[in-house]
Amino acid sequence: YNDTVRTMKGCDSIITRLDLTVLESITENKTALICQGERYTLPSGRVVQTAGLHRDVMHYANGCDSLITMVQINYKQTPPRGVTGMPAVCEGENTLLTAYGGDRYKWLSADGTISPDQSSIRVSPRVTTTYKVVITTPVCGFNDTISTTVAVHPKPVININKTNDIECQTGVARIS
Repeated sequence: YNDTVRTMKGCDSIITRLDLTVLESITENKTALICQGERYTLPSGRVVQTAGLHRDVMHYANGCDSLITMVQINYKQTPPRGVTGMPAVCEGENTLLTAYGGDRYKWLSADGTISPDQSSIRVSPRVTTTYKVVITTPVCGFNDTISTTVAVHPKPVININKTNDIECQTGVARIS
């Protein structure tokens, strides 16, 4: 750029040559995972705690150029949690209950005792019983208590009544 500065009378002038270099902004993209309720500190020091795309701008000391950081914040997903097993058994039978979706499992019995850390337990209820398991998930340290009920059906009573007589005569069966 050339610039000419003249006096008010237009006689004298100062000619200045200016070389201007414009530095482009630097943009970087980042992805971050947080648990719901957690906070994330952006490069500028600003704190956010919601999922979404966050634009963070930091200016250099001279104030002209800047570092733009685009941070996509997502919530960590917890795996599905639950219990599998037979929902009903006949009196005297047992079933295997298996919890899934965590890294630790504590089964709670009706009398308040807690099983050692195990994902499966074999149960033989005498009456319909609800079982509870505390599942600790690896993501964000969530604890969920899940209940499952095993119904107990009484053994069926079978009555067989004799209604027909069979007679055998010379190798021929006859029903009367």
